[in-house]
Amino acid sequence: MRATNLAVLPLLVLLAFSSSNRRPVERSFHSGTGSEAGSDLATLTNRSNLVFIGKVTRVDYRLSRRTDEGGSLPHAIVTYRIERVLRGQSPGKDFTMRFIGGSDGSGRFMEVTGVPQFQQGDEDLLFVSGNGEGDCALVMCEWGRYRILRGGVYNNHGFPVRAIRETHAIARGTPPRELLTLRYPAPRFDDLIKNPEVQALMKRQTIPIAEMRKRYEAEAPKDIELIRVVTEEAQHDASEGREGAERYAIATTPNPLPEGPMAIEEFVPRLQTIIAQTSRNPTQIRSVDPTAPIIVARAVAVSPRKTGPERVPSYTRTPADAAEMEALRRQDLNPVIRR
Repeated sequence: MRATNLAVLPLLVLLAFSSSNRRPVERSFHSGTGSEAGSDLATLTNRSNLVFIGKVTRVDYRLSRRTDEGGSLPHAIVTYRIERVLRGQSPGKDFTMRFIGGSDGSGRFMEVTGVPQFQQGDEDLLFVSGNGEGDCALVMCEWGRYRILRGGVYNNHGFPVRAIRETHAIARGTPPRELLTLRYPAPRFDDLIKNPEVQALMKRQTIPIAEMRKRYEAEAPKDIELIRVVTEEAQHDASEGREGAERYAIATTPNPLPEGPMAIEEFVPRLQTIIAQTSRNPTQIRSVDPTAPIIVARAVAVSPRKTGPERVPSYTRTPADAAEMEALRRQDLNPVIRR
């Protein structure tokens, strides 16, 4: 989960200098079609402490602090208005969670593999395991989020859920553009110019910094838009049932999958049946304090256990052993007694 890709967006400065750059930034994201366990609603339910449907009302980005005075990392502070609780105890009408990744405020956006990204207005069904203890609050992280758009259900990566086979949610097809787009606030000019790569770009310009500021504040967009590009290979994988889902969607299903997405009114009753069969009692989940410092503990490398040379046990030869070895020597170490 901690593999990161930190992308610098000097597009902000370029926008202030050229009208030819008015286009969204497109980036290739990892396709989410790779875990049979992740599509199992029974597994998600059993590991969850809270399952709810809600809408994102606020997303803030904050930098963490390191206990070893090392570099900071961006985190997303995501607040949901809870509309319906399906499992566990509601922590209140509003529920705030913390996820690693997001905007660092100076023109860069950190994407962490497997961690969902959120924006205001998103409507989701979430399987929450904990909150504030780690990098992601959801069960199996990306697999613990189902998105709702115009009454239809999609997985975290935007693939429409077509059916539930046994307890597995089968997602196939083409993601809608709305679920491939992420917007976050553009940085202030004073924060942007703290970015070393932006500073290097500015040094190559002949425009005074006061003019840069003026044009940036007048012409730069209020939001940065990232569009996830789903490759043809990823769409093929999703359609043909990689992740081991052939077992559920093809081999055991005589009829083709229904056209998606599955309606939330149909998805929830199926999920409630699975929840009713769960024996583990959930523990209570609380919101994180959105203003509390985010402390990232220093990673401690553990050295492998040292091993010495193999110890050979001591052995004392008896007279009988010596006689036996002498007899073997006389027979050229052949253990069969000659007649």
